[in-house]
Amino acid sequence: WEAAFAAYVEAARAARFSGQVQKMFTYSEKALEMAGKTGKAALQLNAINETRNAHEHVRNFGKASELTNQGLAITQSLPAQSGSRLFWEGIFYGHVGTEHSRRRETTNAIDALSHSVASLEGFLSVLRGSSPQIQSLRENGRGTLLLRLIWLSNAYLQANKLQEALEQIQRAFKF
Repeated sequence: WEAAFAAYVEAARAARFSGQVQKMFTYSEKALEMAGKTGKAALQLNAINETRNAHEHVRNFGKASELTNQGLAITQSLPAQSGSRLFWEGIFYGHVGTEHSRRRETTNAIDALSHSVASLEGFLSVLRGSSPQIQSLRENGRGTLLLRLIWLSNAYLQANKLQEALEQIQRAFKF
C-alpha cells in the first residue's frame, strides 16, 4: 500500500503542476485511500495535505477547510512534542492561517500562523544528526518555515501592523 500511496501522491502533484485537474483529483483521492489502508498517520496526513491542496487549487475552499480540520484531528493523535506532530501542526495551522487571511479575519490568521511558525521552529529544533535524510528534512523544514513567516508578515500587513510585519521579514532573513 505504501508504494501505491507514494506513486499516487507523485502523480497527483505532477497532474496539478501540468494543469490536469481531473487527474489531480483522481490521484490525490487514490493516495488518500491507499494511506488509509496503511494505517500510518504520517502517510494519511501527507495524503490529506495533497488532497487539500488539490481542492484549494480549484478554489474549493469548503472542502479544503474540511480536509485541514481532518488533518489537524489526526495530528493531535501524534505524540506531543514529537518531530512528526510539530511538522504537521506547522503545515495544517499554516493552512488555517491562510484560510483566515483569505476571509480577512486577521486576528485569527495571525494566531494560526504564529502557531504554525512556532511548531515549525520546534520541528527544526528536534532534528538531530547530519545524515542525508536529516539534511533533507531540515532544508524542507526551513523552506516551509520561511514561507510561513512570509504569510505571517502578510497577515500583519492586512491588520495594518507594520512593525510586526517587519519583524517577521527580519526573522525570515535569518533563515
